[in-house]
Formats: sequence, structure tokens, C-alpha cells
Amino acid sequence: MTVSDPVSTTVANNFTVVLSDPGSYVHGTVTLTGAIYGGGSLVYATTIEYAVSGSTTWKTLPMCSPATAGQTFSCTWNTTGLASGTYDLRATATSGKTSGTSLAVTDVVVDNVAPAVTMTDPGATLSGTVTLGATSTDADSGVSQVVIQYAATGTTSWTTACTIGTSPFTCRFDTTKLANGRYDFRAVSTDNAGNTATSASVTGRTVDNTVSSVAMEDPGAYLTGTVTLTATATARTGVASVAIQRSPSGAGTWTTACTLTGTSPFQCAWASTSTPDGLYDFRAVLTETGGAVTTSALVSARRVDNTALRGADVQAVNGAATVGRIEANDSLTLTYTDTVKPSSITPTFTGAAMAVQVRIRDGAVLGLTSKDDTLDVLVGGTVVNLGSVNLKEDFVKTNKTTIYNATMTASSTVVGSANRTVITLKLGTLSSGGALRTVATAQNMVWTPSTGATDAFGTASSGAPATETGTVDKDF
Repeated sequence: MTVSDPVSTTVANNFTVVLSDPGSYVHGTVTLTGAIYGGGSLVYATTIEYAVSGSTTWKTLPMCSPATAGQTFSCTWNTTGLASGTYDLRATATSGKTSGTSLAVTDVVVDNVAPAVTMTDPGATLSGTVTLGATSTDADSGVSQVVIQYAATGTTSWTTACTIGTSPFTCRFDTTKLANGRYDFRAVSTDNAGNTATSASVTGRTVDNTVSSVAMEDPGAYLTGTVTLTATATARTGVASVAIQRSPSGAGTWTTACTLTGTSPFQCAWASTSTPDGLYDFRAVLTETGGAVTTSALVSARRVDNTALRGADVQAVNGAATVGRIEANDSLTLTYTDTVKPSSITPTFTGAAMAVQVRIRDGAVLGLTSKDDTLDVLVGGTVVNLGSVNLKEDFVKTNKTTIYNATMTASSTVVGSANRTVITLKLGTLSSGGALRTVATAQNMVWTPSTGATDAFGTASSGAPATETGTVDKDF
């Protein structure tokens, strides 16, 4: 059986004015709409007002279209003369002595300022696989995406190299797809309100794949179990082999993880358990059929971490009315790979139900993007040793923090032959904030455990992030 997402509708037996939400972020000229329910056959004069969020200084927009009961009305909101920030909106309908005002739509971000964006210089000569990047910031609605483009020098025919939705705004780009020659590069940034900005171009960079090149791809910040190591290479006289090597970080004492032949990309499965935990550098060494040797730039300080106790999974369960919105009765589970000593999470925790607070902060509060809202757990105002969960979506309005009262419990489950601790957080009443959004897109949360949690023998948990498993869905 397939069940759809719920659809909301308004049922009113009394005179009711409803103002539609124009969206979390707006810019320029916006059409605002509302509806009247239960108002009989009268014709109503309608107005919409706005105020800086949290204030009571309401300003009226020009007269909206009139409406009768069951009809919608609209008016235009020109935001270009307003200071960037958050605003509240409300609508009023009046016919003679009959009048009603809608609930306010709160914390709508007005942003008419384009983001700042700068293209990073990829280097004077490019060959093989290179990193393209840009920096971009937006103080009001946040950066939605950065598109990196290239064009043959002297032309204006720009082609997209990659589109990046989260910071850092970098991507790997295979220059062998381009004809050798000179190219310009630029970045186009779009914020969440829809404002765009284009960087100054980095001009006259030479793509030359007549020379040999080799690049080590980043295997990730944390390496656990079997890891795929990847390198790309091109050679003037042909590739004889590519060796992928590791060294303790900064030591320069290289050990070959695998030697590969064939065609680019070159990949091997490497057992990270074959080396002690710690920080390592990686590189790739190209040997041409003619005997020439080329060594890649280093990928530095990647952590091998095969600690037994670590985060295994994070899941959210919707226990309330709205899928994709954090509400009372929703719950979050954090599953470890082994058993955890409850008192290492917070001193008085035994595993039985304990009163805590769950804090959800907008990504901008933490200097992250709007889709990096982050959840952690507090007892008495102190963060407990569960780490944090990046929700990977925009659940909380810009620069806001929401706190729920909650209960925390610990239970055990068996996976294979391993006993695992599961921490369950069930949300209760709203404590503060409440500036929440309903998200429309599916995402996988990422839990970064605290190394303060330990097993029964005092061995600290790994801090390696654990990504939500299973089908990508809308959480909460």
C-alpha cells in the first residue's frame, strides 16, 4: 500500500481570514494572496499589513482586491525599498461592521541584496583532473548554490562545469574533456531569495593535456573499514601504472597501498584496518610506458579511524501531524556500533527516561548554510556527550533557535552478534523559539558523535560522522 503525504485544507464554520505564506524568502515585488471563509455573501474590502518581526508597527499595503466569502484576494508587496531582514504579515477583511484579521505569517525574510562571490584561481596551467572553487556569502537569506562556468578565452559562450549546493563551493573537474587552449573561469552565486551575482572572471588559464598529469582524489576526512582509493592520470607515452601510496601525516615515509594498470580513473579497495589509527597523507605516482615518473599533489591529514565504538545510524520518526516539520511527539534515534556507558553521555543518566532539551539551530547561527540546521541535546543548559546532528535541510527560520523539552532513553539492540546502544529522543512541549518551517525535500541527516561518550571500559567513541541509512526521505 502506498500512502501519500498529507494535504492541508481550511475548514471554517465561522468568519475566517487566511493569509497564504509567500515563502521563507522574498525579494523584489511579491504577490500576496489570502482567502475569506464563512463570511456569507458580503463583499469585503481587504488589506494586508507588514511589520518588522516582533514589532507592533504595522504598515498597510495599497488596497488589495475585494473578495466575497470563499474567494481569494491579492495585493502586491514591493519589498525593494525595505531594509533586509525578517517581517511579519497579516491580512484584514472588512464589510460594514464585520471585520476579521488573519493569523500572522511570521519571519518572512526580505533580501534584495545579491550574494558576494569570488572565483578561486585554479592555476596558470591545468591538466588532468583539477579542483575548481569559489567563495560566496550572503548575510540575509544565505547562499542556495554556486555554479562554476568556463568559456574559451575571448568568447562569451559560458558552459557549466559544476553546480554546488553546500559550502565549501568546490568540485573536481576533468580538463581532458576540453580542447587544449586558453580558458576563462567564473562563478555565479544565487541566494535563497533568488538574487544572483557573477564573480569577476579568472582569465587566460591554459588547459594543456599534452603533458603528463596525475591526481589523487580525496578519499574522505574519516577512513573506516574498506575504503575506495581513486586516482586519475594521463600520459604522453601511455600509462604503465599508477601507484597509490600512504604515509603517516607529514612523515614522507611512503607505503604503496595498491598498484594499478588500465585506464583512468584508477581505483582499488584498501583495507584501512591494515594500518594503525591516525592521520595519513595520500598521493598517486604515475609511471609512463617510456619510464618517466610523475607524482601528484598530496591529499593530507585524512584520519584512519577503526575505533570499535562509533556512530552507526541516525533516524527520525514523525509522530505528529506534519511530515517534514519538527513537532511535539516526533522522535530521533542515535544508534552506536557497541554498548555505551549511559553516565558518559551525562553524569546522572542511567538509561531510564530523563528530561532533556533538544535544541535546533539555523545553520546561519553556526556560520553554515541555510540547509545545515543542527540539532544537539542539553541538560541544565550544558550540551551532553551525544555530539550533533546536521539535519541537511532548512527546518528553522533564518538566524533562529528552537528548543523543545524532551525525554532521553537508552535501550539495547542486537545486530548480528553485536550489542548496540540506541539513544531515543522524544520531543515534548515547545520550550522556546518555534520559528519552524516545513521542508519539502528529502535528505539524509549526518550525526557527528561526541568523543566524550565511552563504552563500559572507558574507551572513547569515534568522532567519525555517521550518515542516515535507508531510503532518502523527509525527516520528522
